[in-house]
Amino acid sequence: MPPKRTKKAPAVPKTQGKLSFQRIQKPQTTVSPLVQILSQYELMLMVTDQLSSADIIHLTATCKEIKMYLTDDKTIYNSIVENANCDGKGIEARAKCFGHWKGDVTKATAQCGGSDCKPYDGCAAMVCNECRFHIAYMNNLACCRNDPAHWQSHEVDFAEDIDSPEFHSGNFPLETIRAAHLAGETRERRFCSECKPHLCEEEGPVLEYIFDIIFDRDDEDWCSCTFGERFLDDSWLCIPCFIKEEAEAYRRPLKKKIFKWETNADGSRKFVGTEKHLCDCGRVADIEYLVECRWCDEYMLTPKVHNTLLDF
Repeated sequence: MPPKRTKKAPAVPKTQGKLSFQRIQKPQTTVSPLVQILSQYELMLMVTDQLSSADIIHLTATCKEIKMYLTDDKTIYNSIVENANCDGKGIEARAKCFGHWKGDVTKATAQCGGSDCKPYDGCAAMVCNECRFHIAYMNNLACCRNDPAHWQSHEVDFAEDIDSPEFHSGNFPLETIRAAHLAGETRERRFCSECKPHLCEEEGPVLEYIFDIIFDRDDEDWCSCTFGERFLDDSWLCIPCFIKEEAEAYRRPLKKKIFKWETNADGSRKFVGTEKHLCDCGRVADIEYLVECRWCDEYMLTPKVHNTLLDF
């Protein structure tokens, strides 16, 4: 018996004529409440007065409208930056980086000063007295507790005792140790012939040219930076900038061991290694006597230079 035939579905009639396209209306974008607030001058000041320097930078990076309202007028922006608060991160860094309160920030006895702060000359961030980098007095040394001038007299001792067990015995806070490293050789800059070609001739550096620089300088022309001025007195250094400065100093190669053959009196030879200072360009620093301070860019009155001046 043949299968039953099913009826076909009726064909869909073709649309006659051209297709009609309807334009879909896009929803109107709404302005965020924050943008609306910051567009009003008085409200903008009320908001930014509660922010830290870092908050203001992050705020300007959120969108172009906010950046325009905050930064287009330099007078307004400078006012906002100058009235920023300290962000309090220094208290946390003192615990984690320098071991205060046994590294536990929840046990911190110091409080961030908030709006009672000053700008750091480097990055212009507002930092309070408790959050800035400054060396604590050596609590176990009674002679230094209330006498900053006498405290500075220990600067030479830091340089001499930096690697001794006594220096790490607990009499010196960790930030003092780390700052003392920056006050040592990492602060000194030496030069090679390539970087000071005017002090050289074909055969190399000429002492006569170098001595002209040394003997023509008055006492006040030499570097007068002190450890205390840089890290203790009224220096205002935010901790992130100190750590950045420290990292850059440690990254910079200061010395290199140069090996060469030397002939003994009996004719035998030995391979001898000599430690040489390096110029910032990586070459051996062959310009004698001239050592520049990285803090003030003046030449330093080193013991070698001092003795040379006394001999003439």
